[in-house]
Amino acid sequence: MLYTLTTAGTHPLTLPEVKQALKLSTTKDDDFLTLLMSTVLFYGERYSGRDFRPNVWTLLLDAFESRICLRKSEVATITSVKYYDQTSTPVQQTVASSVYYLKKSPTWSEILLPTDQVWPTDVDNLQTEHRIEIIFTTVVPPLYEDASKQALLKHITYLYQNRGDNETPENAVRISGAAMLYDQFRIARI
Repeated sequence: MLYTLTTAGTHPLTLPEVKQALKLSTTKDDDFLTLLMSTVLFYGERYSGRDFRPNVWTLLLDAFESRICLRKSEVATITSVKYYDQTSTPVQQTVASSVYYLKKSPTWSEILLPTDQVWPTDVDNLQTEHRIEIIFTTVVPPLYEDASKQALLKHITYLYQNRGDNETPENAVRISGAAMLYDQFRIARI
């Protein structure tokens, strides 16, 4: 199982929003602030297990399973489910969207089969890794939009005000108060 971020969504914060929160009016720190914005977004998404922006992901699997769990935030849509068949020259085939359905959940979603459907079986004996490719888009639930922005701003503010300190990322997120906000919507790792 391998997740790859195919297309990253737009950052939930803008540079003017960050500068307003920090009460900055000059442009001298714009490059540094842009770097901080990327850093805290990456850390916040990894820490919470949620996407703070709509992202397009590709999941590569070695085999079909009865339940395919998409452990990435809340899934909005499945773009495609493709697989390589077992012919002498493997060809990528698309599974019809009528074969499966998406069971959405606030934590993570699952791709399931109706009782009268089965996954293609001509993929089973193919001796290559990542024979199955699932492309899907995540969404930021409205419930978490404001809290994620507040957490990111707290995190950026702390890092900006304490630049030069050698805090570990874990200490910085805890001391800044961002961890308390991230924890409100954190997805438990199993």
